[in-house]
Amino acid sequence: MISFSSSYFDFLTNWFVTSAKFLTDDDVLLVVAEDDEALSLITDTSIVEQLGRPFALMDNQSQFVDFDGQVQRVNTVDLKHLAELSSRGDYGTEEYEKVTKAKPDHMLALLQQGCTVHYTDIDAVWTAGLWDVIASMGSHDLYVTDDGQAPFWPKSWYLCTCQMHVQPTDSVIKLFQDWIQGCDPSQKHDQISFNQVLHSDHQGNKTVDFVLMERAEFPPGCDPVTDVAKVIHANWIGRTGGKKEFLQRHNMWFPLARG
Repeated sequence: MISFSSSYFDFLTNWFVTSAKFLTDDDVLLVVAEDDEALSLITDTSIVEQLGRPFALMDNQSQFVDFDGQVQRVNTVDLKHLAELSSRGDYGTEEYEKVTKAKPDHMLALLQQGCTVHYTDIDAVWTAGLWDVIASMGSHDLYVTDDGQAPFWPKSWYLCTCQMHVQPTDSVIKLFQDWIQGCDPSQKHDQISFNQVLHSDHQGNKTVDFVLMERAEFPPGCDPVTDVAKVIHANWIGRTGGKKEFLQRHNMWFPLARG
């Protein structure tokens, strides 16, 4: 599952070009459009053809969208104009927080239907397939990465919600419900609430069986990227322009050309 707002359209298409090729034919790629412009873009016939891979679509209410003429389009979106608006999605902006806080709701809707869910941020591009890497770690409810600087987990609890592999167990569903409840207006970021509820469970009954993925293979943006990295994540960078430059430096920036 990936989600995007219109400000991150280039990052969405870049993810398709760099990372979707590592999915298997059995994987269902779900794209969540978080605003009307995003929904209009992702249902445009020419865009869909260029993306080159089938995908399911969900709106910002966690409802599946029918492609067959059922989407009510907003005014035609000028792709060049979107470049001028990209800063709307910078870290800390209202648009950024709206997208990140919606993530657990969308994931919960799938978990409650019995789906295994892998969520990835679209500023986190893949360099390899991930399923064998995750399988090699054994069977767990939840697979996450550490997003903190030293001291690392478990001395510090700053696990990342940007790359998550999740099984639809009762304990995970309860975790997500508590996570969503904690994402109230007083919380600026969904990740704080996630760590609070997971830490509380870990200190208590340990109902959620979770494991951390190898830091070198899934480095946060504050770490150097080495040859063993399976994901290159442009987090710890506030501006969308800075994220783009980071991916360019690692030869991972190939969005669709703007018409």
